Formats: sequence, structure tokens, C-alpha cells
Amino acid sequence: MPLIAPGFLFSVVAQGWLVNGFERIYGRHADLSPGSVDLARVSAAINGFTAEGEHALPQPPEGVVPSLAEEWSQLAAWKRLAHQHSDLDRWERYHLHELIAWESLALPLIEGTALCHTSLHPHNILVGETTVRLVDWARSRRAAPFVDVAILIIELIAAGHTPEQAEGWAADLRSWQEASTNAVTGCAVMLLGIRRYRHHTHPRPHHARLIDAARAWVRHRMSTH
Repeated sequence: MPLIAPGFLFSVVAQGWLVNGFERIYGRHADLSPGSVDLARVSAAINGFTAEGEHALPQPPEGVVPSLAEEWSQLAAWKRLAHQHSDLDRWERYHLHELIAWESLALPLIEGTALCHTSLHPHNILVGETTVRLVDWARSRRAAPFVDVAILIIELIAAGHTPEQAEGWAADLRSWQEASTNAVTGCAVMLLGIRRYRHHTHPRPHHARLIDAARAWVRHRMSTH
């Protein structure tokens, strides 16, 4: 099993609390900006994470780890935004029906049995001298493995890459190579919608740059269809 996360050490129940212990790891947050030496190391870690055969992560049991497709289906972010779209920019309003259509198309395409982190960003990627570890698995879900790469592409764009450069970084990843064009575009649209809806309901200062990055990627994807 690949060492992609801190090792599990123990679990105890005390006074009604469940306490899990993990190994202490050392590292710094990943630098995803253009030219960073971390890019190749993160790529190798993601490839190891999605490996097949004896090094693969075990598939999470159904009913234990929630389905990402089911969660996103219940959210239906673009459909919700359609009824309260005063926050949407001009491009989003003009393409709203297309965005809703892509959202519906994407749901079966992100369905999968792989364990996905679904919250990958520099603070959850710790780079050590010889290791890259992913931390904070609280939002792990069952999904198609390319979803984690799609989430990282938005982080790369926010860090200064163009959409073309970010997709170029992903090109060597096995999970990305196996994803269809429609699956990638649909997932990008859904990620933008989710970020827009979360900002609409619970705005945070850091949301704006990620929304801008996600929108830039969606506009790039939709321009090629």
C-alpha cells in the first residue's frame, strides 16, 4: 500500500470520544507555481496514489465512504444558482443553460469506486525531503480517480499557470489519460458551480481567486467543444 498519507498508529475510545493517532510527519506546503520543483514530485505522488495492482489503495466499501456523484447530484449547484443568479458574471449568465446541461452530463462520468481525496490544495500536500504526503482526508469520497486531478488543475491555475499549462502538467497522469473529454469538461463545470454556490452561501476571502481560476478553465474547456 503506498505511503500517500500519514501512517495510522492507534485508535481508542475514551469517555465517548473516538481518538485516532497518526504518525507525525514533517514537511512544507507544496508550491504549485510555474517552474516549481514540487510539480514533478506531486505528479509522481498522484500517479502512485492511483496505481493499479499490488500498490493500489484498497477500494473503499460502499456505504462507508460516501459517493461524490451522489453528493454533487443532491447539491445541483448550477440549477440552484439559476434561481439566484444575480451573483453570476456576464459570461456565466450567457452560458447558464449550457452549464446546467454539462452539470447533468457529468454526474455519471464522475461516478467511480476509487478513493478520492476531493480536497487537494497546497495546505493538504506536505512535501518532505523524500516524501509527498496528502493530509486531511475528512472529505474523501468514492469517485472516478481523475476528479482529484481536476481539483488540482484549478489550484495550478490559481497559482499562476494557464489552463493549457495546467492540463499539460496533468497529461502524464494515468487517471487523467483514462478520462474522456466530456468527463473532464463536465467535472470542470461542476467544480466551478460548486465553488460559486459555496461562495454565494458562505463567502470567504480566498474563494475569489479559486472561482476565477475555475472559470478560466471552464471557458477554455467549453471553447474547444
